[in-house]
Amino acid sequence: MVSDMYIPNIQHIDTSTLSNAPGNLQANPAYDQQFSMSTIPTTSLSQEEEEEEKRRRALLLGMGMPLLGSLAVDGMPEVGHVPTVEGSPQFGSVPTVEGTPNPEAGLIDQSLYSSPTTMAPQFPFPATVSPLPTSTVTLPPPNHPYHPGNPPTSSPKPKGCSLALIIAAIIIPILILLSFIGLGLTLFAPSITLSGSTTVSQGGTFTLQGSHFIPGSSVSLTLDDTIPIYFASRSLPEQTLNTANRSMQLLALDSLMTRQIALSNNTITVGGDGTFSVHITANPGWSLGEHTITATESPTHRSTSLDFTIYAAGTTPTPTPSQTLSPTPTTTLTPTNAGLSCVNPSTLSLGPVMQGSNQPVSAQVSLCASGTGNVNWMAAWDQNAAPWLQLDHTSGQISAPGQTQVMVSAVASNLAPGSYTVTVAFTSQPDNTAQSLQVTFTVQGGCISGNPATLNFNGVANVSDPASQTVSITNCGPAGSWSGIAQTGNGGNWLFVNTASGTLNSGASNKVTISASNLKAQLAAGTYTGTVTFKIGSGTFIVHVTLTVTTAPTLSVKPRTISANQQCQLEPASSKWLCSVSLINNSNSTSLPWTASSSLSDITISPSSGIIKAAQSSSVQFSIPQSDCSTRGKGTITFTGPANAVTVVWNCF
Repeated sequence: MVSDMYIPNIQHIDTSTLSNAPGNLQANPAYDQQFSMSTIPTTSLSQEEEEEEKRRRALLLGMGMPLLGSLAVDGMPEVGHVPTVEGSPQFGSVPTVEGTPNPEAGLIDQSLYSSPTTMAPQFPFPATVSPLPTSTVTLPPPNHPYHPGNPPTSSPKPKGCSLALIIAAIIIPILILLSFIGLGLTLFAPSITLSGSTTVSQGGTFTLQGSHFIPGSSVSLTLDDTIPIYFASRSLPEQTLNTANRSMQLLALDSLMTRQIALSNNTITVGGDGTFSVHITANPGWSLGEHTITATESPTHRSTSLDFTIYAAGTTPTPTPSQTLSPTPTTTLTPTNAGLSCVNPSTLSLGPVMQGSNQPVSAQVSLCASGTGNVNWMAAWDQNAAPWLQLDHTSGQISAPGQTQVMVSAVASNLAPGSYTVTVAFTSQPDNTAQSLQVTFTVQGGCISGNPATLNFNGVANVSDPASQTVSITNCGPAGSWSGIAQTGNGGNWLFVNTASGTLNSGASNKVTISASNLKAQLAAGTYTGTVTFKIGSGTFIVHVTLTVTTAPTLSVKPRTISANQQCQLEPASSKWLCSVSLINNSNSTSLPWTASSSLSDITISPSSGIIKAAQSSSVQFSIPQSDCSTRGKGTITFTGPANAVTVVWNCF
């Protein structure tokens, strides 16, 4: 089969060498003459350069895909134009296809040919070829584009440009995606809101809701850009989902959020819809008045803030900060001598409170307005001299005649013991009148007393610890927390306070257990001292402790040597020697514990241990088989006390 692939170096087929070809093939002289290589035209180099230049220009103009199409058409011949040979012999297992174009046509039609063809691979001709069959091969003339001597021109495929197209195809979608993400982050800015009102009572709980955050991101909350806000619990958003896959994703996300909330209540994980809802308790230590909550998203660092007002518990919240805070009213009625007429009471005493207490003390005063019309008022004081003072609101409006309530609070967290005084001036418009309030705040340093002030402990070295003792402490000042710290002057760590802290109301008492252990510290005989210091605020009560460790009692035994045939009795029924000794406690004040052991394995000691009171003695009996006299003849019995050990030598004779 003859294909449209170019087969080089075929100039002439010698028919004389084909006589041995199978199938009785004969050469066609007309083919030799008509298709001599001298008549085959060649492709011009300038045409190839021109085609290459066209392709480069197409690439530079961004016509990557049309160029690929042109390569497919210009670089490769149409399959339908492949000339075929009917009845061609098999060379090297080369496949052949029937369906040769009509030989009467003489030339293969240049239009598309519908007969199925197969591209024939290139193969080398053997040195000796058998004669061709009698059937002739019809080939196109030498100047035809499909003549074997005129292989189709094909330009090399561009390499560098193809790499540039691949890189551009990767980078351009990424840039577009980043643009959309940046646009989304700009258009859908995060926001936070408070459910209900923007006023919160001191110590109350409010719900903070966030939206337009990135799903799965972390959000941290701060108060006035400095104080971290910890939330008590959170509500997971209810969502309507369209697919089961989305439901499983949000379920996994909510499970992750539950684990993170259990670990840390200062960071919120945003839900799958970009929202969150948490419950926050207004810390009683937060000052009354206006505050700002800021929510910061990680890792984008986007943030949003919300203003709200804290008012004292048990009072009616004042209008939101959208009201006029300046002395100039936004709306006024025609006044008839309208203005502030009183502050009730005009003097206020707060405290006493314990030094370092973070709990505010509060009291309420009334502002009165007389006349007819709206009275706008403001409050001012020297905040540098009295940073401890707080008002739930510092401005407002009263419809005269009438009154409003103002909550005044004080916190002693950074104050030393003492009495502090400040004057608050309330001014009003339009009459420009003023009323004053004097506030006194008392801070106490703490007061604590106790009984007894001294404790004495007695222990025995290597024997026993002294019994524990108790001390009663009383809070003689305002309610506060107490602590007890034990310190020793010598001997190491032998003094202990069983309960080291607690809370006492004013005038209340509590018993605290104190113990000493010379055994834990392994103290030798001697005297040791220490102190236990109890504190409430700056008030202290000190208990002085003395531990006396006495020498352990010594043990003695009588007799020290026993001969069985002289000092023991032989029982005929058991054939055992029955002997006894006397153990003596040499101490006049301390009991003595003891234990017994023997070198004789078959001895029986009764009792084998015990306690001997001070200056007392105890009898110990033991029995030894008579057979020991013939096998051993002697042995020892040892009695051990806390300070010494004594040994009795036993012999048969």
